[in-house]
Amino acid sequence: MADDEKLLEGVEFSPRKRHLRDWGDKVFRYCTFDDIDHDGCSFDGAMIHCTLRRVTLYWGFFNTATLQSVEFEDCVFPGTSFRGCTFTDCTFTRCRFILDNLGGSCTIDGCVLTGCVFRNCTFEHRKAAAEEAAPEREGKSRRKLPKYLVQSQRPPQTIFASNRIHECRQVGCRGLFDVEGL
Repeated sequence: MADDEKLLEGVEFSPRKRHLRDWGDKVFRYCTFDDIDHDGCSFDGAMIHCTLRRVTLYWGFFNTATLQSVEFEDCVFPGTSFRGCTFTDCTFTRCRFILDNLGGSCTIDGCVLTGCVFRNCTFEHRKAAAEEAAPEREGKSRRKLPKYLVQSQRPPQTIFASNRIHECRQVGCRGLFDVEGL
């Protein structure tokens, strides 16, 4: 199979079987991705009834992708961007949405999520610079910074922003707070 195929069905991707360099605008149906570690992956195609296990996508760009009935298990997304995606009946189990090496959070915004489940996932958020600058001292509470200092610092980065979330739920997740619809 060549990397220029647009429709891939029933293909198993793993370091031992098949590696795909360019995800691009491909359509994956009934495919399995196991033990993949990919930097800067760009994907704006579709995944239908696929499974991703132990996949790490560092600075991945899943922008305007369509994902239907996709299972994500034990995946890691350092600084990955999901913008304008449509997620329908997807399941995220023990996935980690973590900071990249520059301290940037994952981004999930402008997406439509319908019937999705997040189980035991971890969401790391970038701290405000004021929080980073005022470490907790042993036995003492944090010093409260003046309002003008706090306002001039970068705000904490939210992971979920401007999404439409319908009939989704989360169970046992850490760092997933103040997300309307979950």
